[in-house]
Amino acid sequence: MSRGSGCLLVGSVPLQDAETVFRRAEQALPRRLLYIPDGETGNRGRPPSEEQLAVLTKHFEENEIRTGYEDAAIQSYGVFKTLKTQGVIPPSTKFQVGLPTIANVIGAQIRPGVQKIAAPCYEKALFNAISRIQENIPHDELAIQIDMGMDLACWEDVHMTEPFWNDVQWSVWFDTRLYVVEYIARDRNHKHFKEPESLSSIVELYTKIRETCSRRVQWMHCPVPQSAMSKLDSYYAPLAKLASVLNDDDTKLYLGLVHADDLHGTYERIAAAKSVVEDFGVGTECGLGRTPAAEIDNILNIMQEVSNPV
Repeated sequence: MSRGSGCLLVGSVPLQDAETVFRRAEQALPRRLLYIPDGETGNRGRPPSEEQLAVLTKHFEENEIRTGYEDAAIQSYGVFKTLKTQGVIPPSTKFQVGLPTIANVIGAQIRPGVQKIAAPCYEKALFNAISRIQENIPHDELAIQIDMGMDLACWEDVHMTEPFWNDVQWSVWFDTRLYVVEYIARDRNHKHFKEPESLSSIVELYTKIRETCSRRVQWMHCPVPQSAMSKLDSYYAPLAKLASVLNDDDTKLYLGLVHADDLHGTYERIAAAKSVVEDFGVGTECGLGRTPAAEIDNILNIMQEVSNPV
């Protein structure tokens, strides 16, 4: 049967702490991960309460903010480095840091009346966080993924709130040592905002980013929801326009086609994708943060089964 080339953990993994995630990832997916996230464990996996949002909204209006992403990344990298020294993590594997765009935070978490005030504050804090991460983690050990769920939803004219617009300079994001991941956004009930008809919007968005960036994007990720099973040929068809571009750019493609308790369906989704694009890795369609604990081992086992080492 056809298999993918390596695996990607999109970001969140609902385990105890970063060390547990690192060890479990290597144990479950040996020689399949070019990058390993810390799982976004602890409070990072919990959406803010209404009370927290109220405090945050007021804070945006009165203070300069910090995201805290840099603190978590630097702390987790210390664990990553120790495990690499011990031989638990292979020497060539990079530490993966996932960062949400302005739209993912402001568009999804901040009340509409304050979004225009909050957006530039958060943008500044996010760029500061990226700079500090790059100052404290060696570049040859670091892979930064940009999570673009809300951006993609807005691209498809799907909005959780009325859209706000801010003049974000994409070249600022990608002119440093950054890598990119793109996927369909989900709401807090673990459902898609909109069931995608195909990968056309992601292909369009990637093409736009590529035109804007002065550096190479190392990888991109596309979701393949179970709703695509009845239309796999048309769902994958837009990738035909991108296959040669990704090859020329040396950009790795990952398809989020692994679903719990569906080994047979996963092989079907891989076989259909191979008719459009030959080389790709596999992953889930989104992070695992809200996946029931009972499904985690099953998903990781399927990922190993349907992939070859890299």
